[in-house]
Amino acid sequence: MASSIARRLPSLPSLPKIKAAVNPCQCGCGAVCTNRFKPGHDAKLAGYVRRVQVGVVTLEGIEEILGVGQALATAHAMGVDYTPLAEREDEDADEMEFAEEDAEKLA
Repeated sequence: MASSIARRLPSLPSLPKIKAAVNPCQCGCGAVCTNRFKPGHDAKLAGYVRRVQVGVVTLEGIEEILGVGQALATAHAMGVDYTPLAEREDEDADEMEFAEEDAEKLA
């Protein structure tokens, strides 16, 4: 009986396909994906975190080898604050300027 009713009903209209949102990969590689990570990149990030935790490499080492994005993502995954080396150099230069100005005022 159900099959005879289904034959008489009109078919449902097809719905428009919704495009998935494109996001940057959370591992810091810069690739775009529709999820949080590209396939395998969550394991890569976990590997970076583990290497830092056991002392094989530092966050500065990750930044020098892999780039700022990877170092920031690793620090975020570890729950620590990290300032990239370039920003630290800018802050050091500013501190040097202030120290020189203070020295000139004292002289």
